[in-house]
Amino acid sequence: METRTLYAADGTRTLPVSGTFSPLQRTVYDAVHDAQEAGIAAVRPGARFRDFHDCAAARAEAYADGVLEPGVVLTVEPGPYFQADDLTVPEEYRGIGVRIEDDVLVTEDGNENLSAALPRRSDEVESWMADLRA
Repeated sequence: METRTLYAADGTRTLPVSGTFSPLQRTVYDAVHDAQEAGIAAVRPGARFRDFHDCAAARAEAYADGVLEPGVVLTVEPGPYFQADDLTVPEEYRGIGVRIEDDVLVTEDGNENLSAALPRRSDEVESWMADLRA
């Protein structure tokens, strides 16, 4: 989401339509979650970053190869999308896509996940889906 005031936020979750992940979907989702955990763990003051999506149309020198400082908010959003016709991936993965996005605030001593109230792990997503259906 982007607003006219240049505020942008991401808080996406991939949800299983049936309410539960298939074993393969769970494997992919859990791998994406693990990647996101590693990405969030790397968010801290002094860490270097490169921004690939510039919501505010700032000049490249203002954000490319920058250094994270307390007060900066960024999105950690790993997500593979295996196209249904992509012959470079195993057939069973074709057509699967997963995205987990969270906004993370750089703090004085590390980070704070601003969208942490949303379920992130596959079991949390399934429990959330079950609660919504109840």
